[in-house]
Amino acid sequence: MRARAVVVTVVALIGGFLAGIVLSEVIGAVGLLVFDSVVGVRFLPVIAAVVAAGAAIIVNRRAERRSASAPPLPPSADDQEAR
Repeated sequence: MRARAVVVTVVALIGGFLAGIVLSEVIGAVGLLVFDSVVGVRFLPVIAAVVAAGAAIIVNRRAERRSASAPPLPPSADDQEAR
């Protein structure tokens, strides 16, 4: 893996974990208000972190593949005027 892919994956893990904590708290609060009992999903922050890291890896690979196979851009009108 390239350094950028590693950084993106680590950031996705951290972001997914934090989003999982927030989502877990929201589910808990709504469950407490609606059902008057504790409701939640066990290990939701960890699951969210793994899903976010997986999505980041897939998106990063697609972006790399797209940039490697993209044809070069034709010269623009501004480039031709500069010559």
